[in-house]
Amino acid sequence: MSLALGSFSPFFHLSVYDESICRQRHTEALALVPSTNHFKPLFAGADWALTSRIVTSDSMPESFDFFLTASVAKGSAAQVAFGLELHCATWTREHFLVLPGAVYDGNRFLCREKAGYPPVAAQTGDLGPDVPTMIGDIPRLSTTDSQSRLQLLSADMSTPALGYYDPHRQLGVWVLTPQSTRLGQIGFDFQENLLTGTALLRLTAPGIREGTRYHCFQTDRPSPDRAPDWCENEAASLHVRLVTFPCTDRLSFLRHFNDLRQALVIPALPREPFALSTARSLIETKYNRDNWHSGLGIYSCDTPRGRKLPDWQSGWIGGGMVNYPLLVQGTAESISHSRRHLDWICTEALAPSGFFKGMLREGKWEDDAFGHSSGTRWHMTRKSADLLLFLLKQINWVNQHPSASGSTPAPAAWLNAARACADAFNRLWVKEKQIGQFVNEDTGDLIVGGSDSAAILPAALTLAACVLDHPAYESLAETTAEYFWEKFARQGYTTGGPGEILSAPDSESAFGLLESFVARWEATGQAHWLARAESAAAYCATWCVSYDFVYPVKSTFASMQMSSTGTVIANAQNKHSSPGICTLSGDSLFRLYRATGNTFYLHLLREIATALPQYVSREDRPVLARHGGSAMPSGWICERVNLSDWLEPVGEIFNGSCWCEVSLLLTALELPTIYFRPDTGLLVTLDNIEASLVDRSAKSATLEITNPSAFPVHVRIFSETSSGAARPLSLHAISDLPPLILAPRQTLRHLIQLP
Repeated sequence: MSLALGSFSPFFHLSVYDESICRQRHTEALALVPSTNHFKPLFAGADWALTSRIVTSDSMPESFDFFLTASVAKGSAAQVAFGLELHCATWTREHFLVLPGAVYDGNRFLCREKAGYPPVAAQTGDLGPDVPTMIGDIPRLSTTDSQSRLQLLSADMSTPALGYYDPHRQLGVWVLTPQSTRLGQIGFDFQENLLTGTALLRLTAPGIREGTRYHCFQTDRPSPDRAPDWCENEAASLHVRLVTFPCTDRLSFLRHFNDLRQALVIPALPREPFALSTARSLIETKYNRDNWHSGLGIYSCDTPRGRKLPDWQSGWIGGGMVNYPLLVQGTAESISHSRRHLDWICTEALAPSGFFKGMLREGKWEDDAFGHSSGTRWHMTRKSADLLLFLLKQINWVNQHPSASGSTPAPAAWLNAARACADAFNRLWVKEKQIGQFVNEDTGDLIVGGSDSAAILPAALTLAACVLDHPAYESLAETTAEYFWEKFARQGYTTGGPGEILSAPDSESAFGLLESFVARWEATGQAHWLARAESAAAYCATWCVSYDFVYPVKSTFASMQMSSTGTVIANAQNKHSSPGICTLSGDSLFRLYRATGNTFYLHLLREIATALPQYVSREDRPVLARHGGSAMPSGWICERVNLSDWLEPVGEIFNGSCWCEVSLLLTALELPTIYFRPDTGLLVTLDNIEASLVDRSAKSATLEITNPSAFPVHVRIFSETSSGAARPLSLHAISDLPPLILAPRQTLRHLIQLP
């Protein structure tokens, strides 16, 4: 037994409840060595037979698997749960506690409990350049008390797991479980006592959040959890894996999670055979049908349907970003609308500071403070950073493909708006030496700092240096990327990507940071940017659901056999997963794979990309919004993948069209359908089609490709050697690939000439 494992004391526990309140516990100590233990306690009026089997693996000597079984040998017992307790005798406030997709650094941040929803700094009054990370009333460890507690269910996390990095002993620990037992979800109850330097993780089947739970942005809501009644000879089992390993910092701790995230959870179910290219066509039709506002000449970010004036936001949820895929892959109507929309953005939506305006609500300009700004016009820096990046992509596309994009180059107004925005960020950096979360829309002055909300900015500035031929932007890209690395990435979490979570940890700023680090690697070839991109990708992976959640039998998602693997949890406050990355394609993972050869990134991207199409409502497969009372129209995607009972019912959605549609359009544009490396034989599909290598010679390879769906699909094949992958791709290399069209249910063979 290693010294690391020797710091744990494991116990088998039985707990009896009065509703959600524990009345009594019985524990049996377990020896942390490979063994089988049998216990026969009398508890809660019944004779119990408890078995614990502990095994190790030669391939993972620092890993212990606990197999626990509880059964009633005689009698019956009411409201009893069972499970494993792990006691840690070396706990400090400096331990970095993570529950993937839910808790980072224990969520031990400044809390504004009465902020409600949406919580914003304009409401709480936390202003200035040095604002600490802030959260609303979400599950957390205390910043002040010596004793505190977190209670979550397995479905609250992207992977049912809890881990921590011990900086004093340079030790990492992960504890993993399946999603559930036959009794239901598993409870994760973590308690710390800083006075005694101890901590306790209690895993319970079924999960019972004692007394209260997190629901509707408050942690004091009554818990609905109940323990089951047991009859004679009734039994249930629980599997837990404990892994320890040496690590030097928080980032190496997170990277270790890559190899563990799917160790104990159900592999992905077969996806709905519906391709990205088919889905993108439905969404394009939907955008021209439901989102186009001819009076203003914009694609609104909502679907007004009966209202005369639309809503629009820059960046974040797709405002100004949706133009790009519609411009590149769209019909003549979409191209015309997209150019007109860009004209509007670059004139009407440009603020005096050079940043873009934040929000148009029913045709009237508002700021990003949700009504709490008291006269100062707030702007979230992430919005302008998003829009700058995608405006530059569109400028570059139009100038390189004039015959396909309206036969005219990018007008001066587009170029001027991009320069104005990049210059506004430059002025902000020169003055404050940070980018912050909110600025004054009119003056560009910093209002709230202390966040990497605009983590995607270095990627935008890297592109600006090329497209606008201005080397100073390259220097600023390097400087701000270095700042984001030192200030945020190294702490093991990123914050403040969404505009309505204060600055809680989130997945959106995470993927923005990954985009920036990959862009810096491609621009400089410097190895440290590649290493930093890999650290960012490991953090991003903690937000991605790694398994197929088992929905309630009568829920909408159960009836539609929705697969949750590859959906992405939004943030630590809004406890839902979503189809796609908000709001990106994930092609940074593809580019990172090409640079490193690490197939983990490719397979993670495949999970994300192939999950998206199943959530598109279609005429032949409408997605029912029971929470809204009707089926969503064709081409709509709701952002909700509700695994947790944080708001809407589990497995249900509200009736709403969301940014996920833009993510799907970008994914269909920026990723190849099939990726092939003939020198190694690697063949991966990034869409819901089938492909195999059937023949290969020195000069050619033949792929067999099958479209399993009832719809025609467009397939783009990207083939390259391993040496070719060492070179960064041009900006539009994937979107320029010619499509191969397959009819419904068609199988064909495609010949690839090898270099």
